[in-house]
Amino acid sequence: MRHHARTTITAAAGLALSTTALLTSVLLAGCSDNDDSTTTAAAGQDRADLENAVRTYLGAFYTGDGDTVWSLVSDRCQQRHTRAQAEREMQYAQTTYGHLTVRSVSVDQLSGDLARISFDVGVPALARTGSPWVREDGHWHYDAC
Repeated sequence: MRHHARTTITAAAGLALSTTALLTSVLLAGCSDNDDSTTTAAAGQDRADLENAVRTYLGAFYTGDGDTVWSLVSDRCQQRHTRAQAEREMQYAQTTYGHLTVRSVSVDQLSGDLARISFDVGVPALARTGSPWVREDGHWHYDAC
């Protein structure tokens, strides 16, 4: 009788552990679905923030807003070039092409704090693919220098 009672208790304990493991698995599976949707939402927000930064930069570049352009240039590029150089490039573009508007922006690659962008401003010679961008202090910056 004692052996039978031990077997019953052991079996009941095993069932309780199995039930706990099953419930834990179900709960974790539910959490991972939420994590996937959170991750997807964050990735979508990253893309939106990146596209917005690119549109802001290009809009400023082709309308001569030097303050905005310079604020959206990466730290690395600001160390390699001067603001005066950037303003000369803006002036040249305005003199040569006039005020241009962004027609399209697409994210070619996005991995962590690095991205590659393609854009079109209506002039084939100025269209770019694979333009590098970097996230610094939570904000996207143009990084082609």
